[in-house]
Amino acid sequence: MGSIFSCLSGIVSSIASLFSGLISGIAGFLNSIVSAITRCITGIFNAIGRCLSCGGGRRRRARV
Repeated sequence: MGSIFSCLSGIVSSIASLFSGLISGIAGFLNSIVSAITRCITGIFNAIGRCLSCGGGRRRRARV
């Protein structure tokens, strides 16, 4: 009887370990995707800001 419980306990422990590994892997993957998207959006806004400041500077010089 004890060996059956021991076996079941080992199986449950293995399955829990598997799920834990999968969840942490998925969380890390999603975290990297979110980080990449955030960097991309930040880069786009920085580029737009640089373009607007350059364009604004040229326009001001042309008007003056």
